[in-house]
Amino acid sequence: MKNEIRNLRITRLRSDPSRAEVWFSVSPTFIDSATEIRGSLTGPRSPYAATVEVAYPLRQVSTQQPNPEELLVRVIVPEPCFWEPKAPFVYEARVELWQNGVLEDLARTNQGLRSIRLAQDGLKLNGQPLPIQGDARVDLNEEIARTLRQQGFNTVMCPMSDATAEVWKIAQKLGIFLLGADFGKIEDIRQAIKLRHYACSLGWLFLPEQLEMSLAAIPGWPAMMKENTLLGVELSVLPSQPLPTCVNVVACQESSFSALASLPYPKIILGPCTIPLESFRNHRILGYLE
Repeated sequence: MKNEIRNLRITRLRSDPSRAEVWFSVSPTFIDSATEIRGSLTGPRSPYAATVEVAYPLRQVSTQQPNPEELLVRVIVPEPCFWEPKAPFVYEARVELWQNGVLEDLARTNQGLRSIRLAQDGLKLNGQPLPIQGDARVDLNEEIARTLRQQGFNTVMCPMSDATAEVWKIAQKLGIFLLGADFGKIEDIRQAIKLRHYACSLGWLFLPEQLEMSLAAIPGWPAMMKENTLLGVELSVLPSQPLPTCVNVVACQESSFSALASLPYPKIILGPCTIPLESFRNHRILGYLE
């Protein structure tokens, strides 16, 4: 019976200037004493810079795997080159499934290493302030992504669709953060879960009813998205009920900003924004999406 990789989960455990650590959880068709995971994380590479690539080997975490249906391996990259919109360095992960000394299956994926967090004074990317300067756009291809970067944009709000995966690959390669939006069906949530390990995944924006639907259908999904930082709702008036505890940002038109000022969440302005960039911190504004 041929052994195959049924699922691959990727977790960035650490990303700081001294080293980065990435874990790969591999679910094969079956596991026995002759099943092993090999491979490497090779890079960095970027479309905007010449680099010297190094292959860092994947290592088994321990002989006692926490999940009997998974094999867990990790890689450590010393002094990594971080992913960011200005310099989107990526590393190619090659995850190999070996059975009885024979290569049975192979998975490849590009990984961007970065550290991002939502602080009291705004977003911090690799320790530096990150004001969102974005575009609310339905279509994104390589030509449009390059044009947006040249215009100074670093983020695009992208509706979830059947083409979403390709958009994420373009954004990861060229250096554009993405905010997934327009979750019209449960499959869109499953798609977002699959895309969460992309360095370009900044977060997800919902209408209140869409968020309610997703939490009812897949109750634990927000806990899977911690790497993506932002989980927000789009509002125009004060909600009648407290927002779910997973929400950490509110998106609104500038015309609704004053009405929503009492909500204890940082804001993203949708549409034209006349508030000066230097005033964002005082108003707890993370940025705008035109």
